[in-house]
Parts: sequence; structure tokens; C-alpha cells
Amino acid sequence: MKTPYIFAGALVLGLTVSLLGDWQACSIGPTSQTGIETNSSNDFTLTALGSPLDGQNDDMGFATGPGKLSGDCEIMAHVTKISPGKEDWATGGLMMRESLGGGSKFIAVGCTRGHGVLSFTRSEESDNVLRQENCGDCLAPIWVKIVRRGNHFVSYKSSDGVVWLQVNEADIVMKKSVWVGAFATSGGDATGVVVTFQRVTTR
Repeated sequence: MKTPYIFAGALVLGLTVSLLGDWQACSIGPTSQTGIETNSSNDFTLTALGSPLDGQNDDMGFATGPGKLSGDCEIMAHVTKISPGKEDWATGGLMMRESLGGGSKFIAVGCTRGHGVLSFTRSEESDNVLRQENCGDCLAPIWVKIVRRGNHFVSYKSSDGVVWLQVNEADIVMKKSVWVGAFATSGGDATGVVVTFQRVTTR
């Protein structure tokens, strides 16, 4: 029997969860190692293994401070660093997802180690992820943001956190309350990835 953990007020079966400061981290999918080091209430470093976001089941680290947000909401962060490594598809960014299950619906925007800024969406449970490349030479440090209005989601990027450029938009029918946070995956690199997030804010 899998050990239950309490994660942001919800009972989650079989997830590896670390509770440090205001932010909490867990592994989604078969990834066995996810860690978080918090520097303040909105600055932290997320360490994870995982696979590229392109299949029917996610394999990554996920961290949340707000837990679930209800209705219209948004999250913004400055992705300041992705650790050096051998896998260009190592990615760190922001995500809104319906559940913590591996096949959950979600939208994400992230910065890769070698392929710039991308958006990721899964509009139906356990479907393949739709990946859209936006800016191949936009590497960290870079700002990213996701905005939800009803079931309409828009992802953005910015070089300064002031002027925002749209990365992607998608209509995804999700529950009123969704998990909001940051993600990291090493993209198949067995040495893992370390992603630094600063000035993370939600509303």
C-alpha cells in the first residue's frame, strides 16, 4: 500500500513530498527525486529528474506555494537559471494543472536549457502533450507568466517583467480550482536539473 502524504491540504497517494517554508515540492510520475530550497516566500530553487513534457503521463518535479487557486488567476516568475547539463530539453517554468495525477490536463510555459521558451498543453486527460516552440534563442534568465480567465489560458514571456509577449493561448475545460505552481524536468538527463525561480507571485 502506498504511503499517503498531505500536500497543501489535500491527501495525495504515492507522491514524494517535501515541506520547506511556504513552498512545497512533489514528484509527479515515476520521478523519484524532487527537492526544493526556499530563500524567501517567493524565491526558491527546484531540483528534479524527469522526462521531456511530450507524452501521455508527466514525469517531473512540481512545486506550489498557493496550492489550488479558484476561478480567474495568474502566476508570474523570473526563471533566472537552469543548471548546466547534457540534455537540451531540461526545462523549468510555470504550470496550471487540474490535478496532481500524471495524465492531468494542464497548461505550462517554460524555458529549456537549449531550445528557448516553449508552451505545453494537455487539453484532455491522458492525451499527448502539445508542445509549441516560441523563441528558440530565448534562454534564462527570462520572465514567464500564465493567466486564466474562465477556461481560457494565455502564457507569456518577458525580458524585463514589464513588457509581455504572448507565447500561446488555449481553451481547456478545467475545474474551477486548479493547482498553480512551478515545474522542473531534467528532460531525461540522469544527473537532474536545478532551476532557480525568483519573484514568484500569484493573484
